[in-house]
Amino acid sequence: MQQYREKRVAVVASTKEEGDILFHILRSFGIEQIRVMLDSREIMKQDPKNPFHLFILRQETTGLSGLSLMQRIRASGHYGSESYLLLVDSITEAMKPLFEEYDIRYVLPKPFTADRIANRLEAILRAEAELSPFEITMRSARGAYHSGLLTMARELCLSLFRSHGYQERILTLLGEIALKEKKTAEARKFFTAALKVNPGFLPATHRMAVSHMYDSNFKEAASMLDDLLPRNPLNLQLLADSGQASYEVGNHDKARLTMLHLKQLDEKDRIAADVLAKVAMAEGRVLDACRHLRKSHSDAELVQFLNNEGVRLSKEKDLDGAIRMYEQCLGEVHESEFAHAIYYNLGLAHAKRRASGQAAQYFQMALARKPDFIKAQQALARLEPLGA
Repeated sequence: MQQYREKRVAVVASTKEEGDILFHILRSFGIEQIRVMLDSREIMKQDPKNPFHLFILRQETTGLSGLSLMQRIRASGHYGSESYLLLVDSITEAMKPLFEEYDIRYVLPKPFTADRIANRLEAILRAEAELSPFEITMRSARGAYHSGLLTMARELCLSLFRSHGYQERILTLLGEIALKEKKTAEARKFFTAALKVNPGFLPATHRMAVSHMYDSNFKEAASMLDDLLPRNPLNLQLLADSGQASYEVGNHDKARLTMLHLKQLDEKDRIAADVLAKVAMAEGRVLDACRHLRKSHSDAELVQFLNNEGVRLSKEKDLDGAIRMYEQCLGEVHESEFAHAIYYNLGLAHAKRRASGQAAQYFQMALARKPDFIKAQQALARLEPLGA
């Protein structure tokens, strides 16, 4: 237990009283670097250069649950070899696939008495001090992968493969590394091998579906992901991938329901907002699209999304649709410092329709918002001969 006295521990509690109890228990083990938080998202604001080594997370909190937060921590790219103690009201079947995928070994259900927590923490610290060489290397490989150190991650996995042979966790991580490098055929070979070792290993099946998305084979991916979702309903990335695949194959109802489920787990999820906004756009509900993006996107990102949608409509020769979309979204973004981009694109759409008077009006409105907007100046100058 000595090794944890110099390491940092993060606690996310549901109440101040609960946080105080956990703090004092940790101090009783000689741990001094402890950060107690009641807002689960506060962890994501901490300096990644000074990471935590152990997280004690309450599953039932306002905002992100403990398991959702754990997934966000891993996805941040700053973690991968840390340990978790999850405090839960009760263990449900929906949680178990995440325990397996993320190697969550330490879970404590109610009651949260000081004695029970102290006994569990003592067992954790002892177990962490006695990890096998395999587990230490596997964690290092996973940490390297999440940090983007793919060569290191591969070398560690291959060393484990040579010493321990075919194991689904090793093979799946090798597949994930290949997938990150866009080597989809190689990735599928690893996932297939992992599923031969353990046909029920959900992470390998999930990543197999993602490999099909990389190859734009959305129909195959959507079918696989639809089958996985009922078995792993708390997996944020699985929900995000399923919603995107459903949208790509034109199943907007399925995409909407999946993304609404994802937003129940994380109301600020960016992929959920993007897909819901795209569905709303496809159905002509421009204001709904804007409102979906508000909680998770900055003004600049919102305007960029709208611009991209307008460009798509213009390329599809639906200039009237692009103009309607831009005009509706101005009600949401006209106060934004980036609204000049919407006015500029409205000008371009009218110019393509050879409505030079209306085009000039919108270019001038863009310049009124941003006088040094070179593109609008140039576009207005090109219109002048047309009006002569």
